[in-house]
Amino acid sequence: ATAKTRSPRSLTTTSRSPKCSGSGAAVWATCRSAWRSSTAPSRRTSASAAPTLAQFSTQAAQASLLRTPLEPGPSQYRKAVARDLSSGGQTFTVAANGEDYRYRLRTTVITWVPGDPTRPWARTISTTLEPIDEAARRYQAKHRDTMGPTTGPVDHTSNGDFNVPASDGDWLNPSQAFLDQLPREPTQLLASARAWNTQHGFTNDAQTLLEALTRPLSQTWIDDHDLRAALFTAIGQIEGVQLDEDATIGDQHGTALMGVSSRSGALRTEVLFDPNDYRLLAWRFVNDREGTVKTAETTFTSVIVSSAP
Repeated sequence: ATAKTRSPRSLTTTSRSPKCSGSGAAVWATCRSAWRSSTAPSRRTSASAAPTLAQFSTQAAQASLLRTPLEPGPSQYRKAVARDLSSGGQTFTVAANGEDYRYRLRTTVITWVPGDPTRPWARTISTTLEPIDEAARRYQAKHRDTMGPTTGPVDHTSNGDFNVPASDGDWLNPSQAFLDQLPREPTQLLASARAWNTQHGFTNDAQTLLEALTRPLSQTWIDDHDLRAALFTAIGQIEGVQLDEDATIGDQHGTALMGVSSRSGALRTEVLFDPNDYRLLAWRFVNDREGTVKTAETTFTSVIVSSAP
Protein backbone atom coordinates (compact mmCIF):
# COMPACT_ATOMS: atom_id res chain seq x y z
CA ALA A 1 0.00 0.00 0.00
CA THR A 2 1.24 3.46 -0.84
CA ALA A 3 1.18 6.07 1.91
CA LYS A 4 -1.24 8.93 1.21
CA THR A 5 -1.40 12.46 2.59
CA ARG A 6 -4.20 15.00 2.51
CA SER A 7 -3.85 18.31 0.72
CA PRO A 8 -2.38 20.55 3.42
CA ARG A 9 -3.38 24.12 4.20
CA SER A 10 -0.99 27.02 3.77
CA LEU A 11 1.94 27.43 6.13
CA THR A 12 4.40 30.06 5.04
CA THR A 13 6.91 32.40 6.59
CA THR A 14 6.40 36.14 6.40
CA SER A 15 8.72 38.85 5.21
CA ARG A 16 9.71 39.44 8.83
CA SER A 17 11.45 36.06 9.00
CA PRO A 18 15.09 36.20 7.86
CA LYS A 19 15.96 33.95 4.94
CA CYS A 20 18.63 31.42 5.77
CA SER A 21 20.06 28.72 3.53
CA GLY A 22 23.23 26.72 3.05
CA SER A 23 25.18 24.53 5.43
CA GLY A 24 28.23 24.67 7.63
CA ALA A 25 29.03 26.15 11.02
CA ALA A 26 29.49 29.71 9.74
CA VAL A 27 26.11 29.75 7.97
CA TRP A 28 24.38 28.18 11.00
CA ALA A 29 25.90 30.79 13.34
CA THR A 30 24.59 33.57 11.07
CA CYS A 31 21.13 31.98 10.99
CA ARG A 32 20.94 31.70 14.75
CA SER A 33 21.95 35.32 15.21
CA ALA A 34 19.40 36.55 12.66
CA TRP A 35 16.59 34.42 14.08
CA ARG A 36 17.21 35.49 17.68
CA SER A 37 17.01 39.16 16.69
CA SER A 38 13.79 38.70 14.71
CA THR A 39 10.23 38.26 15.84
CA ALA A 40 8.49 34.89 15.58
CA PRO A 41 6.94 34.04 12.19
CA SER A 42 3.22 34.48 11.66
CA ARG A 43 0.80 32.10 10.03
CA ARG A 44 -1.12 33.19 6.94
CA THR A 45 -4.80 32.46 6.64
CA SER A 46 -4.88 32.50 2.84
CA ALA A 47 -4.57 29.26 0.92
CA SER A 48 -1.90 30.61 -1.41
CA ALA A 49 0.78 27.96 -1.32
CA ALA A 50 1.27 24.56 0.23
CA PRO A 51 3.78 24.38 3.07
CA THR A 52 7.13 22.75 2.52
CA LEU A 53 9.34 20.79 4.85
CA ALA A 54 11.96 23.53 4.60
CA GLN A 55 9.45 26.19 5.69
CA PHE A 56 8.27 24.08 8.61
CA SER A 57 11.77 23.26 9.84
CA THR A 58 12.87 26.90 9.52
CA GLN A 59 9.89 28.13 11.55
CA ALA A 60 10.39 25.42 14.17
CA ALA A 61 14.11 26.20 14.47
CA GLN A 62 13.46 29.92 14.79
CA ALA A 63 10.76 29.36 17.43
CA SER A 64 13.09 27.02 19.35
CA LEU A 65 15.75 29.72 19.58
CA LEU A 66 13.24 32.25 20.89
CA ARG A 67 11.70 30.04 23.58
CA THR A 68 11.47 26.54 25.03
CA PRO A 69 7.96 25.00 24.97
CA LEU A 70 6.44 24.97 28.46
CA GLU A 71 9.64 26.00 30.21
CA PRO A 72 9.28 25.47 33.99
CA GLY A 73 10.53 27.95 36.54
CA PRO A 74 13.27 27.04 39.07
CA SER A 75 10.75 25.64 41.57
CA GLN A 76 8.48 24.00 38.96
CA TYR A 77 8.41 20.82 36.89
CA ARG A 78 7.37 19.91 33.37
CA LYS A 79 5.07 16.91 33.68
CA ALA A 80 5.34 14.91 30.43
CA VAL A 81 2.89 12.06 29.85
CA ALA A 82 3.59 9.45 27.15
CA ARG A 83 0.66 7.12 26.36
CA ASP A 84 0.84 4.00 24.19
CA LEU A 85 -2.11 3.74 21.80
CA SER A 86 -0.86 0.92 19.58
CA SER A 87 -3.29 -1.22 17.59
CA GLY A 88 -0.67 -3.96 17.43
CA GLY A 89 2.02 -4.49 19.99
CA GLN A 90 2.16 -6.64 23.08
CA THR A 91 -0.84 -8.77 24.05
CA PHE A 92 -1.62 -10.51 27.33
CA THR A 93 -3.72 -13.69 27.64
CA VAL A 94 -5.58 -14.82 30.76
CA ALA A 95 -6.60 -18.49 30.87
CA ALA A 96 -9.63 -19.06 33.11
CA ASN A 97 -12.72 -21.25 33.13
CA GLY A 98 -11.45 -23.11 30.09
CA GLU A 99 -11.34 -19.89 28.06
CA ASP A 100 -8.56 -17.58 26.87
CA TYR A 101 -9.21 -13.86 27.38
CA ARG A 102 -6.94 -11.60 25.34
CA TYR A 103 -5.91 -8.07 26.23
CA ARG A 104 -3.70 -5.43 24.71
CA LEU A 105 -1.10 -4.08 27.11
CA ARG A 106 -1.12 -0.27 27.35
CA THR A 107 1.72 1.64 28.98
CA THR A 108 1.73 5.20 30.33
CA VAL A 109 5.01 6.85 31.33
CA ILE A 110 4.87 10.07 33.35
CA THR A 111 8.09 12.06 33.74
CA TRP A 112 8.59 15.11 35.94
CA VAL A 113 11.40 17.31 34.60
CA PRO A 114 12.70 19.93 37.09
CA GLY A 115 13.22 23.54 36.12
CA ASP A 116 16.22 23.50 38.43
CA PRO A 117 18.81 21.16 36.84
CA THR A 118 20.27 20.30 40.26
CA ARG A 119 17.00 18.65 41.33
CA PRO A 120 16.27 14.98 40.58
CA TRP A 121 13.87 13.86 37.86
CA ALA A 122 10.95 11.57 38.75
CA ARG A 123 9.15 8.93 36.68
CA THR A 124 6.31 6.43 37.05
CA ILE A 125 5.25 3.67 34.65
CA SER A 126 1.70 2.31 34.72
CA THR A 127 0.04 -0.42 32.67
CA THR A 128 -3.54 -1.05 31.67
CA LEU A 129 -5.11 -4.14 30.09
CA GLU A 130 -7.41 -3.20 27.21
CA PRO A 131 -9.89 -5.97 26.26
CA ILE A 132 -9.60 -7.13 22.66
CA ASP A 133 -13.14 -8.58 22.48
CA GLU A 134 -16.41 -8.57 24.39
CA ALA A 135 -15.66 -11.78 26.31
CA ALA A 136 -12.42 -10.29 27.65
CA ARG A 137 -14.29 -7.08 28.57
CA ARG A 138 -16.87 -9.02 30.61
CA TYR A 139 -14.18 -11.05 32.39
CA GLN A 140 -12.27 -7.87 33.27
CA ALA A 141 -15.41 -6.21 34.66
CA LYS A 142 -15.87 -9.13 37.07
CA HIS A 143 -12.24 -9.11 38.24
CA ARG A 144 -11.36 -5.46 38.71
CA ASP A 145 -9.22 -6.31 41.75
CA THR A 146 -6.70 -8.24 39.63
CA MET A 147 -7.36 -6.86 36.14
CA GLY A 148 -7.26 -3.14 36.88
CA PRO A 149 -4.47 -0.60 36.18
CA THR A 150 -1.14 -1.03 37.95
CA THR A 151 1.47 1.63 38.68
CA GLY A 152 5.07 0.91 39.57
CA PRO A 153 7.21 2.74 42.13
CA VAL A 154 8.48 6.26 41.56
CA ASP A 155 11.99 6.26 40.06
CA HIS A 156 14.38 9.15 40.60
CA THR A 157 17.53 10.02 38.70
CA SER A 158 19.63 12.98 37.61
CA ASN A 159 19.59 14.41 34.06
CA GLY A 160 16.83 12.07 32.90
CA ASP A 161 19.08 9.02 32.61
CA PHE A 162 16.51 6.43 33.76
CA ASN A 163 17.29 3.68 31.27
CA VAL A 164 21.00 3.93 30.55
CA PRO A 165 24.18 4.75 32.46
CA ALA A 166 25.14 8.42 32.28
CA SER A 167 28.02 7.60 29.92
CA ASP A 168 25.83 5.70 27.41
CA GLY A 169 22.99 6.56 25.06
CA ASP A 170 22.56 6.79 21.30
CA TRP A 171 20.20 8.18 18.67
CA LEU A 172 17.37 5.75 19.45
CA ASN A 173 17.83 5.88 23.24
CA PRO A 174 19.24 9.35 23.91
CA SER A 175 20.50 10.04 27.41
CA GLN A 176 21.30 13.52 28.64
CA ALA A 177 25.00 12.72 28.33
CA PHE A 178 24.46 11.73 24.68
CA LEU A 179 22.57 14.95 23.97
CA ASP A 180 25.26 17.04 25.64
CA GLN A 181 27.96 15.74 23.30
CA LEU A 182 25.98 16.20 20.08
CA PRO A 183 27.12 18.94 17.71
CA ARG A 184 24.90 22.02 17.53
CA GLU A 185 25.34 22.38 13.77
CA PRO A 186 22.55 20.80 11.63
CA THR A 187 24.75 19.28 8.92
CA GLN A 188 26.93 17.62 11.56
CA LEU A 189 23.83 16.31 13.39
CA LEU A 190 22.53 14.73 10.19
CA ALA A 191 25.96 13.23 9.49
CA SER A 192 26.04 11.79 13.02
CA ALA A 193 22.63 10.14 12.57
CA ARG A 194 23.69 8.73 9.20
CA ALA A 195 26.89 7.31 10.66
CA TRP A 196 24.97 5.68 13.54
CA ASN A 197 22.50 4.11 11.09
CA THR A 198 25.32 2.74 8.95
CA GLN A 199 27.16 1.38 11.98
CA HIS A 200 24.06 -0.50 13.14
CA GLY A 201 23.00 -1.81 9.72
CA PHE A 202 20.09 0.58 9.08
CA THR A 203 19.39 2.10 5.68
CA ASN A 204 19.74 5.88 5.60
CA ASP A 205 16.28 6.63 4.25
CA ALA A 206 13.58 9.14 5.16
CA GLN A 207 12.08 6.83 7.79
CA THR A 208 15.20 5.97 9.78
CA LEU A 209 16.66 9.48 9.68
CA LEU A 210 13.35 11.06 10.72
CA GLU A 211 13.10 8.61 13.62
CA ALA A 212 16.64 9.35 14.78
CA LEU A 213 16.42 13.14 14.63
CA THR A 214 12.97 13.39 16.23
CA ARG A 215 13.60 10.86 19.00
CA PRO A 216 15.38 13.44 21.24
CA LEU A 217 12.35 15.75 20.87
CA SER A 218 9.80 13.13 21.94
CA GLN A 219 9.71 14.05 25.64
CA THR A 220 9.88 17.84 24.95
CA TRP A 221 12.41 18.27 27.73
CA ILE A 222 15.39 19.56 25.75
CA ASP A 223 16.05 22.99 27.24
CA ASP A 224 19.05 23.64 25.00
CA HIS A 225 17.65 26.12 22.48
CA ASP A 226 20.55 25.65 20.06
CA LEU A 227 20.14 21.86 20.02
CA ARG A 228 16.37 22.01 19.44
CA ALA A 229 16.87 24.50 16.61
CA ALA A 230 19.67 22.45 15.04
CA LEU A 231 17.58 19.27 15.21
CA PHE A 232 14.66 20.93 13.41
CA THR A 233 16.98 22.36 10.77
CA ALA A 234 18.61 18.96 10.23
CA ILE A 235 15.16 17.37 9.85
CA GLY A 236 14.49 19.86 7.08
CA GLN A 237 17.52 18.49 5.22
CA ILE A 238 16.25 14.89 5.09
CA GLU A 239 15.39 13.97 1.53
CA GLY A 240 11.96 12.45 1.00
CA VAL A 241 10.22 13.51 4.23
CA GLN A 242 6.58 14.48 3.53
CA LEU A 243 4.49 17.03 5.42
CA ASP A 244 0.76 17.04 6.21
CA GLU A 245 -0.43 20.18 7.99
CA ASP A 246 -3.82 18.66 8.87
CA ALA A 247 -3.07 15.34 10.59
CA THR A 248 -4.32 13.41 13.61
CA ILE A 249 -2.63 10.70 15.68
CA GLY A 250 -4.63 9.33 18.59
CA ASP A 251 -6.33 12.30 20.26
CA GLN A 252 -3.73 14.81 19.04
CA HIS A 253 -3.99 17.08 15.99
CA GLY A 254 -1.27 19.09 14.29
CA THR A 255 1.38 19.05 11.58
CA ALA A 256 2.77 15.62 10.70
CA LEU A 257 6.11 14.73 9.15
CA MET A 258 6.20 11.33 7.46
CA GLY A 259 9.17 9.22 6.41
CA VAL A 260 8.56 6.15 4.22
CA SER A 261 10.95 3.21 4.26
CA SER A 262 13.03 2.70 1.12
CA ARG A 263 12.67 -1.07 1.67
CA SER A 264 8.87 -1.05 1.50
CA GLY A 265 6.29 1.65 0.89
CA ALA A 266 4.10 -0.16 3.42
CA LEU A 267 6.42 0.88 6.27
CA ARG A 268 6.41 4.46 7.47
CA THR A 269 6.92 6.64 10.52
CA GLU A 270 4.78 9.69 11.25
CA VAL A 271 5.69 12.36 13.81
CA LEU A 272 3.11 14.97 14.87
CA PHE A 273 4.04 18.48 16.04
CA ASP A 274 2.07 21.32 17.59
CA PRO A 275 1.94 24.00 14.87
CA ASN A 276 2.18 26.81 17.43
CA ASP A 277 5.08 25.93 19.71
CA TYR A 278 6.44 22.86 17.84
CA ARG A 279 6.15 20.43 20.73
CA LEU A 280 6.17 16.81 19.61
CA LEU A 281 2.60 15.60 20.20
CA ALA A 282 2.55 12.03 18.91
CA TRP A 283 4.48 9.29 17.16
CA ARG A 284 3.16 6.52 14.89
CA PHE A 285 4.87 3.60 13.15
CA VAL A 286 2.71 1.99 10.44
CA ASN A 287 3.20 -1.53 9.06
CA ASP A 288 0.87 -2.42 6.18
CA ARG A 289 2.98 -5.19 4.63
CA GLU A 290 0.57 -8.01 5.45
CA GLY A 291 -2.60 -6.33 4.22
CA THR A 292 -3.78 -5.58 7.76
CA VAL A 293 -2.58 -2.21 9.02
CA LYS A 294 -0.77 -2.42 12.34
CA THR A 295 0.30 0.69 14.14
CA ALA A 296 2.46 1.55 17.12
CA GLU A 297 1.28 4.90 18.45
CA THR A 298 2.41 7.05 21.36
CA THR A 299 0.98 10.45 22.29
CA PHE A 300 2.73 13.07 24.41
CA THR A 301 1.22 15.79 26.58
CA SER A 302 3.00 18.27 28.85
CA VAL A 303 1.93 20.68 31.58
CA ILE A 304 3.76 22.79 34.16
CA VAL A 305 3.26 21.66 37.79
CA SER A 306 4.56 22.91 41.13
CA SER A 307 5.71 19.58 42.59
CA ALA A 308 6.80 16.04 41.78
CA PRO A 309 6.54 12.74 43.69
